[in-house]
Amino acid sequence: FFLITPAIIAALSIENRWVKAGILYAVAWQIAIFLITFNHPNANVTGASLSMMIAIGAGAVLYKFVSMSELPTEKWWAALRWAVIAQVVIATPQIFGINPYMDIIRLFTKVEERLPGHLVGTLGNRNYLAAFIAYAVPAFIGWKTWKAAGRTINLPLIGVMAFLFFCFSPGTLAAFLALVVVYSWKHPWKQRLAWWAGGVAVAVGYTAFYVLSTGYHLGEFRALPSQLQELLSTGKVTQDWFQGDVGRFMMWFMAIGKILQHWAYALFGYGPGAF
Repeated sequence: FFLITPAIIAALSIENRWVKAGILYAVAWQIAIFLITFNHPNANVTGASLSMMIAIGAGAVLYKFVSMSELPTEKWWAALRWAVIAQVVIATPQIFGINPYMDIIRLFTKVEERLPGHLVGTLGNRNYLAAFIAYAVPAFIGWKTWKAAGRTINLPLIGVMAFLFFCFSPGTLAAFLALVVVYSWKHPWKQRLAWWAGGVAVAVGYTAFYVLSTGYHLGEFRALPSQLQELLSTGKVTQDWFQGDVGRFMMWFMAIGKILQHWAYALFGYGPGAF
């Protein structure tokens, strides 16, 4: 109750109808998941729902605060840029296995570091860090640029994208592809298509480098041909319900298979475990 109510109150006070509807929709889903899984043997599902409720409520309050603020937009862009820079500074030593942030936290409580060597900043997960930086990429476009040899150079943006490369996360690909789309949009459609094709090629190469160099998700790529063939032939894929992580491709194929069965699945999903 104390987690759900603030999120609902904050959502109802937001003027933007799309944001309001999105927050209420997310809250309703989390309530359903919490009620369904309350007596589930795996308590992690319920715990994840509670954590998500905190995140949704905090996001709603933050959106309300920013939307009501009289500060100029550039001030908020500056705050976002410096937040990203702070995360980059904290995460950079983690490349070399040094984590001063965790050392400070250990002075006050017991900490278990499950992702040693990963760039996580203070967010605990490389995907969270990469997503946060990827969302902030527009704040660096056009900031601190100068002319050289007739071209505009944006060193902060280059630095942010270079740092994202070492995050090894889907957020890196999302930021890169979005940047390609934004940059190429002013060009003629033939050049635009060429930029998009080049962006996709780089994204595929980056993914291949990540998988082959780290070994992560390699089994998912090996299972991809059989899963794709099953989806094309039957319209669905067979899921191993006892497998802890079914893999990213399986998640997408399961979602596509459900949408092919009925359009309502695109809006309402099909309950806990869909991910």
